[in-house]
Amino acid sequence: MKKIMAVLLILLSLLGCSNTKVEGGIESSRWFDSKKQMITNLLKEEEISANDIIDRIKLDKEEIILFKFHANEGDGVGIATVFQKDNKYKWERNLQKVILKYRDYNIETHTTLTTTSNNKYELYLGVATKPSEVISTETGDIKPTVDPKTNFYYYIKQVE
Repeated sequence: MKKIMAVLLILLSLLGCSNTKVEGGIESSRWFDSKKQMITNLLKEEEISANDIIDRIKLDKEEIILFKFHANEGDGVGIATVFQKDNKYKWERNLQKVILKYRDYNIETHTTLTTTSNNKYELYLGVATKPSEVISTETGDIKPTVDPKTNFYYYIKQVE
């Protein structure tokens, strides 16, 4: 039953991935003069605190913010992409939030993230069961980054 549920969750998250905004995705409706103002707005709109930011990942000319959240079903992650234009900043959540830790089980998932500037990244998410977690990707086994507070792991690489 757990495997069927995990497969269904993965399929639902993959179905939501496209170049268009996903249903339930959130986008800041305005531009901000500073990255700090933009982050403040992200925290408010997502109803999280600065302590919920797991990582700010700089990829080429983009930045992706990985944050944790809590829902009745369990704990999970959300991803926001930072967009900069003419020294102004805007954020967008390109994917649905995904719950990784349910009460009785954990899931792992893999999807393609398409950012506002149309760059594509392979994204792997899950819950580490040991400090030196190793996951299998399409290009081989890798050691993802593990957040020590949540045990969530993530690995992201640009699609060539």
